Amino acid sequence: MKRIHTMHFARTLSKTAAAFFGLVLATASHAAWDTIPQIELSASHDDNLRLLPDDLALPPNVDGGADSMTLDGRFRAAFAGERGNLFVEPRVRGEQYSGEENEDLNGTDTFFRMRGDHEWSQTTLEFALDYDQQDIKDAEVTDSFPDDPDIEDPVDPDTGLLIIDEDRKRLFVAPSLDVQISERSSLVFASQVLDVSYTGAEFEGRVDFTDTEVSAGILRRVDGRNEVSARLIGSEYAADLNENVTTTFGVEGTFERALARDWSFNLQAGVSRSDYSFLNEQLQTVDNADTSFTYQLGFRQRTERNTINIDLSRDTSPNSGGFLTLRDELHIYVSRAMTQRLQGEIGLRGYASETLDDVVANDERDYWRMDLSMEWAMTEQLFLNGGYAFTEQQFAAESTDASSNLIWLGLVYRGRARQ
Repeated sequence: MKRIHTMHFARTLSKTAAAFFGLVLATASHAAWDTIPQIELSASHDDNLRLLPDDLALPPNVDGGADSMTLDGRFRAAFAGERGNLFVEPRVRGEQYSGEENEDLNGTDTFFRMRGDHEWSQTTLEFALDYDQQDIKDAEVTDSFPDDPDIEDPVDPDTGLLIIDEDRKRLFVAPSLDVQISERSSLVFASQVLDVSYTGAEFEGRVDFTDTEVSAGILRRVDGRNEVSARLIGSEYAADLNENVTTTFGVEGTFERALARDWSFNLQAGVSRSDYSFLNEQLQTVDNADTSFTYQLGFRQRTERNTINIDLSRDTSPNSGGFLTLRDELHIYVSRAMTQRLQGEIGLRGYASETLDDVVANDERDYWRMDLSMEWAMTEQLFLNGGYAFTEQQFAAESTDASSNLIWLGLVYRGRARQ
């Protein structure tokens, strides 16, 4: 019953997204359109494609690594109107792997992203929608480069269990409303739904789930450099297989400050209480509660040549293992234009997660990922890029680490923005 209710809410929000899309289009007849197509062809080699334990003895004729070819195409369309903005990006990615043992990894992933906002005299409506269907291999290994360094990405519900021949479908919908009540103060209302399901294989450690959150708060712009906010949050996590229903209520405060011309700082802290109920392996109902302290500390630098994000956080996040998790995370991202033609990126992401109240200790996971990349502009629209990625993870139930090294080289055609 909980699952049906949440799915209905997700469909309702999806319809709201379509209506919002039409609203922005209708009110932006004089908008300035900007479209950027992008096509990338890349080749890569991964020495441990399936993240098998490092000390695992493979048969003599079996190699845990593999080569691959990837064709990735996307089309970005954006416009800016007098009162509304809209960004839409459909994307398709096809991958082909070497070796007969990797044929089940060959396939096509599809993605769709939409962001938009519309302003009235005292009210601003914002909307975000993501939908993707991708192979578990890509969905379960989180890289350290953000899709957009200026927008917080939804947490990927990963488990690190690289079960092959399975796809993940993910729908994320997040509308918010800002109502100005004075020159410096606003009421902020927001909601979001994350709906995740898996297809293609028998159940082997993952469950379909939904995570729904609503919040209401007040935001105060103290002056030109400082901003504070406080909000009340309610959420529900519901997993199908173990009938887990976790209801969480909490309070959260945020402080943001411009430290200098190029740097900014944000601090977010809160406390929440979660009541959970699920069926254990003996099909007995377990019912309990847990209180969690959460925070996020972040620094940002924005210059003509540098983009720097530094984040340290602890938060509760949904997980495809069938439980809400407590996740400690460090995330660092740096992008620098070294010359007019050469740009480099480096990212580091590390986190440790455990099920809420540590009810399933075997699900504890330590994960590290480092990415390096360089891009050289051969022409205004043709780019050569390449990079290296190192991944390491360990589960509480495992005695050894699993790690992989990935190298890649790509050729990119990227259309020019007209704005």
